[in-house]
Amino acid sequence: MVIRIINLIYYIRTQMRLVLINITCVFLFVSISSSAQFYNGTRMDFGKNRVQYSDYFWSHYTYEKFNIYFFEQGKNLADYVARSAHLQLKELEFQFEYKLKQKIQFIVYNTQNQSRESNIGNYPDEALNPGGFARVLGSKVFLFFDGNHQNFDRQIRSGIARLLLDEILYGDDFSDEIKNEALINFPDWYYEGLIAFLSEKWSVKADGKLKAKFNTENFDNFNWLSKEDAILAGQSIWYYIADKYGEEAVVNVFYMSKIQRNFSDGILFILGISSENLISDWSLFFKFRFMKDDMDKLPIDSNNIGRRKLKKRFEYQRLLINKKEDFVSFVTNRFSQQKVIIQNLSNGRKKCILKLGHKIDVLPDFTFPVLAWHPRGDLLNVFYESEGGMNWLTYNVRSKEKIKSKLFQVEKVLEASFSTSGKKIALLAVVNGKTDIFVLDIMSRAREQITNDFYDDRYPVFLNNDQIIVFSSNRQNDSMFVDGNDNLVYGYSSDIFSYDYSRKKSFKFMPQVLFRITNSPQFNEEQPISTGWNTIQYLSDENGIINQWEAKIDSTISFVDTTIHYRFFADKRPLTNYKSNILFHSTNGNLVARIFKPSERHVMSLSKLNKETKELKPTNFVKLIKKTTLNSKSENKIIHVLTVDSIKQKMKLNEDFLFTDYYVFRNEMDKKNTDSVVKVVKSSSNTAFKSIKINNFPTSDSAAPKVKQRNYELLFRTAEISLDLDNRFLNPQYQRYSGGSSYPMPGMNGFMKYSAVDLLENHLLTGGFRISNFFSNEFFLSYTNREKRLDKQYLLYRATHTDLEETKTFIKNVTYEGIYRLVYPFSMVNRFSTTFSIRYDQFIPLSKEISLLELPISHQFWPNIRLDYTFDNTRALGINLYSGLRFKFFTEIYQELPQFKNRMLTYGADIRHYKKIFKSLIWANRFAGGSSIGSNRLMFYLGGVDSWTAPQFNSNLSPSKLPNGSSYAFQTLATNMRGFFQNARNGSAFIALNSEIRWPIVKFLFARPFNSDFLNNFQVLGFGDLGTAWSGLSPFMDSNSLNQQILPIGGDARTGEVVLKTNKEPVVGGFGIGLRTTIIGYFIRADWAWGVEDGLIQRNLFYLSLTTDF
Repeated sequence: MVIRIINLIYYIRTQMRLVLINITCVFLFVSISSSAQFYNGTRMDFGKNRVQYSDYFWSHYTYEKFNIYFFEQGKNLADYVARSAHLQLKELEFQFEYKLKQKIQFIVYNTQNQSRESNIGNYPDEALNPGGFARVLGSKVFLFFDGNHQNFDRQIRSGIARLLLDEILYGDDFSDEIKNEALINFPDWYYEGLIAFLSEKWSVKADGKLKAKFNTENFDNFNWLSKEDAILAGQSIWYYIADKYGEEAVVNVFYMSKIQRNFSDGILFILGISSENLISDWSLFFKFRFMKDDMDKLPIDSNNIGRRKLKKRFEYQRLLINKKEDFVSFVTNRFSQQKVIIQNLSNGRKKCILKLGHKIDVLPDFTFPVLAWHPRGDLLNVFYESEGGMNWLTYNVRSKEKIKSKLFQVEKVLEASFSTSGKKIALLAVVNGKTDIFVLDIMSRAREQITNDFYDDRYPVFLNNDQIIVFSSNRQNDSMFVDGNDNLVYGYSSDIFSYDYSRKKSFKFMPQVLFRITNSPQFNEEQPISTGWNTIQYLSDENGIINQWEAKIDSTISFVDTTIHYRFFADKRPLTNYKSNILFHSTNGNLVARIFKPSERHVMSLSKLNKETKELKPTNFVKLIKKTTLNSKSENKIIHVLTVDSIKQKMKLNEDFLFTDYYVFRNEMDKKNTDSVVKVVKSSSNTAFKSIKINNFPTSDSAAPKVKQRNYELLFRTAEISLDLDNRFLNPQYQRYSGGSSYPMPGMNGFMKYSAVDLLENHLLTGGFRISNFFSNEFFLSYTNREKRLDKQYLLYRATHTDLEETKTFIKNVTYEGIYRLVYPFSMVNRFSTTFSIRYDQFIPLSKEISLLELPISHQFWPNIRLDYTFDNTRALGINLYSGLRFKFFTEIYQELPQFKNRMLTYGADIRHYKKIFKSLIWANRFAGGSSIGSNRLMFYLGGVDSWTAPQFNSNLSPSKLPNGSSYAFQTLATNMRGFFQNARNGSAFIALNSEIRWPIVKFLFARPFNSDFLNNFQVLGFGDLGTAWSGLSPFMDSNSLNQQILPIGGDARTGEVVLKTNKEPVVGGFGIGLRTTIIGYFIRADWAWGVEDGLIQRNLFYLSLTTDF
């Protein structure tokens, strides 16, 4: 009832707001402009790339509530998504009392590395001003399989939760779906944290991560947190709300925040406390809980390998000691760039033998590289993904030799471990969406499959001189090939099992019974290591903290008949009792190496192995798990698959029998072609979300919907709508030279751009128009094909504007341009592009008197080829805040037709570097330069800023004269040069240097984000500019127009002229302060600048502009 009342209030407020939006849209379209729009200033297309290494043949399943898209070897994953998504969607809809109206589009990739080839979310305009920019949310959920179905389920649930929350906030029809972030904008900790909480309430690993974060400084300062840390903090806050106020409070807070469009009011009205007090209570709750947990636990080993502190913001993993105990290897990951490091324990020297990826903002993949030392002790084997395939690197630490090869017929390698003899290697690989164990013969490269089911097997290692393979698995039955043959939703907890590899051939015609070394249904045992005969060490979270345990396999006489029968058992004991989780461990002889993360730095310890048994006491979180489990009589959530006939048989035996929710799956590719019904058995445990009671079932076979595998069909949908207020050109190009007396700029007016994409976003259609007044307009239409690695773009453009010539004659200029562009990405950060275009200009004299009617209409044809190389590894720290390097080198060749003697060659560069000083305080620097040569040249006007709302032109400076009879054909702006009007310097070449200190002062000074983009994005800048423009070889030559002034003699009769040498300093500079913030979605820049010319400080100038970056 409360939710229905909240929704009614929200509907009324939404209708009122739509009226205001429509009025604003009309205002944008009727805004009056001046004249034409042309390419100018600092606008450059940077951005990351998506590289397609393989061709995929896509198929899909169609269901009532969702579609599932997948490609080769992904059918098993698609079947699993169908079962899991049906469960997750029902639970979330029940919890929020809301039925999702959109049909979900699940897009499934077999591995994370393959998902990076996708074009989904690859938009070219991310760096432009977001004002008026609306992206249609759509209903896509992007999934990839990392070898763990628990993580896969978390992705499914997270995607459904995001779509559900987005639809509740923004609606489901086209008009409501156009999202403007100025309307509803919740901070990451609130919104992303809620999605994380809905996908997984809480876990031992999350508890350990949060504990480590509380050990760092300033974790309570949410404005200083990275997005990842903000999501973790938010997830724990929602967990705290559910624990203290009940799960209903989570839903009510969200709905009230939607009504008030303010997360603080939602918290206040439902919980009765302010958001500040809630965060304070949350902080005290967890700090006290962690303090109680640590009272009976020991500090970690702080004996770092190399005795140096490990670097911040680095992730360390896969620590391994070699057999000779003189080298260790490990993997570092920083911003998705991975390095394989080998360290010499005798002298501490490190060597990077492999580097993968770039430091950019992509989701890091911690599943690779996979390391394995050969028993000889001097060969490190590395399995890694690169360029769409699996690679195998062998590195010799003595000879430094590297041997690289390919590994085929597997999608991914998750773990690797050598046999004692070194002739075989146990691999955990993903094949057809399943994680199975294989044994690979090193010499022949032949492989034999050990497991073949849908359970998640992990960490296979050899034991007892290669007679046994020990591994971790979530299997529920210790008989192989009995369960696990169906692609169902199984439990998540993993135990340690042993497989008798020596008797593999004897079990060819019957299932082998595994020996279960551990049995803890609620907890996880992972990373087993062979440490002796029948002895392993492994990691377990049984007490709420991941500690190191030891297990010894032993036997006793069970009974005697004609022979003696033995019963095997495992003697387990904990070896550590640390305060922090052990992330990775490696034991060799008497040495043990471990990786911890007790705070913001990892600790990689190396010490003597202590086998003394420790006493472990559970953490408060584990106590809560055990308490709720004891109070619940239900089992874990399971899905059974029953045939239709078996259901009828059960109905005959028991009239009260019923099952909940069904789908029938048909695999047209299988020869059996059997139908099956999914029976959903829900858990009513307090640890899970509330169960749903659904009593529908098919009355006959025909009532069960058939699911067929279909080929992917190309269908387009709306991707973006931009209704913007701006003075920039829709399609960058140079402006025709107007004599050097002015640079016509558009006024502030509205333009509209519309984009449509297919589901996979491989095909992009974009169109736009601007109607400034009756004499100036522009239209363009573009199609981009990004399906292959080589991207292709086709663009048609038309513009009309009016120019005032030096003869005071008005000329109507109609421009047509056709463009064909090819882009080849080398990696995610660099690319090379080639653009072919032909430009046609028509010049029509406008008549104010009879004599002008005789002026002819003229034409110009300019074919053009442009080559450019782009690099961009920047990471976004916020709006207008970056870290990293980006640059572009380019050249253009223009040839006028049919006058073959008229040609122009331009070349230039734009280099930008962003250095993070402290938190989000950055230092940004830019170098830009360009020049033109040939019979026709490009005129650069130095001065002003980009997207200046009220541009001013310095008409006192004459154009620089060109040598050898050359003339100017086009003109453009060279910015930034603050402290001056446009045309402070001019010529056929320019250089500009810009330096800025960008300080988001509100985020820096206040611990909590505000419910206002104006405050959250408010920045203070200090800047300095330096630059010049000239013609000829040097700006210091006398031939530059800057260095001489021509004074006419005789008035209008002009009987002569006097050339006055001015001897001015060609280089000018500027400095000042600026403010940046977001107002109704537009990023506004205000600058107060003082120019410096000839050593003198000029008067202050004010600039108001609408753009980001420089």
